[in-house]
Amino acid sequence: MKYIYILLIACLVIILGCIGYIRQPIKGDVNCDRRVTVTDLVILSRYLAEMDTMMCRGNADINDDFVIDILDLVKLQRKLAGLE
Repeated sequence: MKYIYILLIACLVIILGCIGYIRQPIKGDVNCDRRVTVTDLVILSRYLAEMDTMMCRGNADINDDFVIDILDLVKLQRKLAGLE
């Protein structure tokens, strides 16, 4: 019985660890593919020009000012260029 409890606790820790990993937002990943690439930059540019929608709006506020605007686009450009 003792080993069953240990096994259950170990499984619970693994499952909760995986859930925590999956749910962590990645700033700049506006298409939710778990990577920040030029594609995210294009999608954010099109969103700001009101030409497209975004899947992960929460990841688009890159400068954490609670507004998705041109400043987020500039910060994403700098991040992709390796300047930040």
